Amino acid sequence: MSPSAPKRNLYKIGFFILLVVNLAWVLWVMALDRRPPGRQRGPRSEAHVERMMGRRLGLDEAQQREFRALYAAHHQKMEAMQQEIGRQKEALFELMEARDSLAADSLLSHLGESEARMQRMIFEHLQEVRAILKPAQQEKFSRLMRRGMGPEHERPHGKHKH
Repeated sequence: MSPSAPKRNLYKIGFFILLVVNLAWVLWVMALDRRPPGRQRGPRSEAHVERMMGRRLGLDEAQQREFRALYAAHHQKMEAMQQEIGRQKEALFELMEARDSLAADSLLSHLGESEARMQRMIFEHLQEVRAILKPAQQEKFSRLMRRGMGPEHERPHGKHKH
């Protein structure tokens, strides 16, 4: 056995462990994301997001128009990126059958890069939104972003903290 053979075997074992852990994590996340009907995650309508932001931040008409344009462009880019990531995940699961660890490693790398690009797009969108706000609105926006704006973070009517 050559000196590099144990090292190669160690890489194969390490890759296999990482693959199993990643797949377990994906399945675990999917299992935890079961929501009752009516509470499904998904794209919110542009009108809903605009109303919510307008109400919470007190956007004037010009800001609402700018926000609408920013949100529409961002939403379109995000849908395209989510479709790309979905295709990469499908290809990854197909590789499980083929047991092609080199191709899986390459695809996992591309998937990670796509996820990072998506997070960058979200960050840049939030910066663009923040840029159209007045200083007092920027403070509110920052608090909203820290607290989270998803439906799982909203309180039922009548149970607001003061």
